[in-house]
Amino acid sequence: MRPVSGRTEASMHPREFIAKHIKATLEKEEFPPHAVSLGVKEATFFFDRTPSFAKGKVFDECLKAARAVARVAKKAKP
Repeated sequence: MRPVSGRTEASMHPREFIAKHIKATLEKEEFPPHAVSLGVKEATFFFDRTPSFAKGKVFDECLKAARAVARVAKKAKP
């Protein structure tokens, strides 16, 4: 693995991993910067407040929450 700002992905906290990869995914889907930041914030908040996830579904569920907020933010700000 290559170092990511001095740390390897293996040593990242799950919250950091989710934030990094949600941001990359939303940017790849061409959401505007304000929508990306709100989506990342929602994804990490969703991760923090959800007590349990189905096996292997943590990232998918967080991404779903992030996309929902990013879509609303994209429509709200022309």
